[in-house]
Amino acid sequence: MDQKRLENAGETGSSDDSISDFGPHLAKLTCPVLAIFGGRDRLVDWEDSRRLYEKNVRNLTVHVFADANHALQRCVTGSVREIFTGPCLGHYGEESMQLQVEWLKSIGAGKPFVGFS
Repeated sequence: MDQKRLENAGETGSSDDSISDFGPHLAKLTCPVLAIFGGRDRLVDWEDSRRLYEKNVRNLTVHVFADANHALQRCVTGSVREIFTGPCLGHYGEESMQLQVEWLKSIGAGKPFVGFS
């Protein structure tokens, strides 16, 4: 994606990239999948992505960081411009890693993942 399209994606909420052909590939997955989304992601329509995953992935866990952008940074608007000019309000790096570790432990133990606190 070129720089102009990247900037526009952050402002319009769409990168014009289609995920419509992705479902059949997701349906082939046989392993557990953890999908992590930022609720203020303006590069990818995370709600469409979530629906696509829920429709096609058999063993799915979804987590949404409500105030995060595409890079899992705490943000106000979620635009790409905000990543570079602010105000980003921190990052979910540690929380995201802990979420992944706990999820991996739960699937390794054969137990359903009950969430993240």
